[in-house]
Amino acid sequence: MADPNPNRLRAAHDALWALVGTLFAGDTLHRNPSGLKAPAAKTDGLAGYVAQHDDNLPETVGVVCGPIYDLKATAEVTIAFSGKTKDDRQAAAYVKLEMLKTAIAADRQLGGAVDYADIAGAQPTDVPDSDWMAGGLYVQIGLLFGAPTPAG
Repeated sequence: MADPNPNRLRAAHDALWALVGTLFAGDTLHRNPSGLKAPAAKTDGLAGYVAQHDDNLPETVGVVCGPIYDLKATAEVTIAFSGKTKDDRQAAAYVKLEMLKTAIAADRQLGGAVDYADIAGAQPTDVPDSDWMAGGLYVQIGLLFGAPTPAG
């Protein structure tokens, strides 16, 4: 099924990306990368990498009789680091996660782009073929919003 309202969905993802970009401005930032590549090393030993994956279609949670769909989209933000030890990278990733939680809690509507945003979950990025990502996190962010139906 084609996305019934790509502009509203894109606006939700753009609002999240604006928050991520502002919050993690000093890190290597990528939106919908085709692969995960380690950031260049820094002199302090840790180089941050943040990627937002949001190119999936929304899941229709419910349809109200009338002109509005209730939609749910889930974007994933990868927070990882290269350098130092896995424990150092893990500690840094959890600091970034707390920053993201605080920022979303302060503006659940992402500037009016969604009705409600929240961290839906976080899991380790530890994968065998990406040692540099060990200690990082995949963070799922749920975005709930209404969008006009084709009839609306």
